[in-house]
Parts: sequence; structure tokens; C-alpha cells
Amino acid sequence: MRRLDEATTLRGILDALSDGAGGEAARVAVMLVDGTFVRRYRDRGFGPGLEPSDIKIDSAPLLSGVIEVRQATRVPSMGKRAESALPAFMRVPAGHVGQLIPLVVGREVVAVVYVDGPDRSGAQAGEPVWAEQVEVLVRHASARLETVTSQRTVEVLSGSS
Repeated sequence: MRRLDEATTLRGILDALSDGAGGEAARVAVMLVDGTFVRRYRDRGFGPGLEPSDIKIDSAPLLSGVIEVRQATRVPSMGKRAESALPAFMRVPAGHVGQLIPLVVGREVVAVVYVDGPDRSGAQAGEPVWAEQVEVLVRHASARLETVTSQRTVEVLSGSS
């Protein structure tokens, strides 16, 4: 949270978000929304051949749904069966649970964060604690991005840039 608060650039905020989420979840991918695509920005924890790649938003209904409704969505474990509508990096390993979380700025989704980690919901009621912590980080990053964007706009309009 402190790194997010201290970041003063868009890149700094996204990097702090990626690092913070990476400290909570087993695998993390921060993907930037670029028109009809999401583009790989930063990731960690993915094995060879499973790294995120740029994909068309409409190629994965779960992804397009998250962007459309601007709400976090759980990605259940596929176990041994592979879901063909999900990109390889979003196929949650057995015993894990995944989550897609939109990063919203001014009611627009500018990035999507994919995370997965151990599924503890069988032992405890509700989502695993790490998932809630990552969602709080993403929401805080959204607020920071809005603040930095507003500050830049004021600087430009007042001529103090």
C-alpha cells in the first residue's frame, strides 16, 4: 500500500500493484486494456509456455465479462480438464482458485489483473484471504491512478507542468 501511495507515475503505480499482488498470490498477470486487446504488462509465477500473452478481449468470455461489468470475478480451478475458452495463463491449477480483477479509472477499465493461489475456501468460509488482499490493492491502485491523472490534468490546465 505504501508503494502505491508513494508512486507518482502511471508506470510506478502499475509496478507497485504487480509487486504487491505478487507478494500475495502464486501467479500474477497485469494486462493493459488496449482497444479490443489486453496486452501483457507484467507477470510472475508462470512456468515456461504458460506466460501471459496479448489476446483479443472477446476471445475469452470471462475476460470480456469482467471488463463489461467492471467487477472482480472468480476463476475456478479446471483440475485436469482444460477450458478452451480461457487463455493458457488463466487456466487455474488444481487446488487453486483464480480471480480476474478490473482496474477501473473514471468508470473505464484500463487494466485487468489475473491472480491465482491456494484455494482455502474448503477449510474456511468465503474466499481465501490472499484474494481479498489483492482486490484491495487493485482498488487502491485504481484510486491512485485517478488521483495522479487528476493532478496531471490540473498541472496542464494551470500551466505548471
